[in-house]
Amino acid sequence: MDFAELRETNRARSENPRGFNLPLTAWSPAEWGCALAGEVGELCNLLKKLLRGDNPSIEDISCEIGDVAIYLDLLSSRLDLKLEDCIVLSFNRKSAVIGVSSQL
Repeated sequence: MDFAELRETNRARSENPRGFNLPLTAWSPAEWGCALAGEVGELCNLLKKLLRGDNPSIEDISCEIGDVAIYLDLLSSRLDLKLEDCIVLSFNRKSAVIGVSSQL
C-alpha cells in the first residue's frame, strides 16, 4: 500500500453508502480535524494505560495509530493536499531548522 492507494480507498469507503456515507465535503476541515483529534486522544489513552502498566494490546495500539493516519489522510484530502507532500514539506523544513542534512 502507498499513500495514493490509501487516498483512493479511504475516500471511496468514506463516501460509500454502505460505508460511512460521508462525502469529504460534508464536513469542514475543522470537523475533520476534530475527528482526527478524537483518534489521537484514543491513541494517547492507550499509551497512558501502557505507561501505568495496564498492558493494552499492541494490536489495539496499532489500530489507533492506523486510525490517526486514516483521519489525517481524510483531512488532507478535504483540503486537496497530498499527505505525502505535507510530510515531505514538514520533514525537510524541520531538518533545515535544526541543521540536519536529512531530507526526504
